[in-house]
Amino acid sequence: MKSLQVLTPNKKCIFDCPFCIAKGHEHNNDFVNNYENNYSKWESNLIKILKENRNLKNIVITGTNEPMQDVKCIKDIVRITRKYKSDINIELQTRYYKYDKFLIC
Repeated sequence: MKSLQVLTPNKKCIFDCPFCIAKGHEHNNDFVNNYENNYSKWESNLIKILKENRNLKNIVITGTNEPMQDVKCIKDIVRITRKYKSDINIELQTRYYKYDKFLIC
C-alpha cells in the first residue's frame, strides 16, 4: 500500500461543487463512523495501518463532504500520522482551505 485515503465524518456538505467526486458515487454514505462513535477503535485502526504498511508514502484526507467541515478530525489524523510516520506526505482534498498553522507540517 503506497497511499491511504482517510475519510472525515460525513456531514451535509456546505458546497455543491460541479467537480465533486464524492457526490458522483452511489455509496449512500454507508460508512461506519468510528471517529465519532468509537474513537479508540478509529485511532487504533489508523495506528495499525501506519505501523504495518512500511511502504505507505501518502495519506489523503478526503470525505463524502468538504473535509474542512471537521477540522478536529483533520488535526487528529495529522497528529497521529506524524507520530507514527513523520516523513509521510499528507494531502488534504479540499475546496474550503482556511489557513491554519496545524496544516504546515
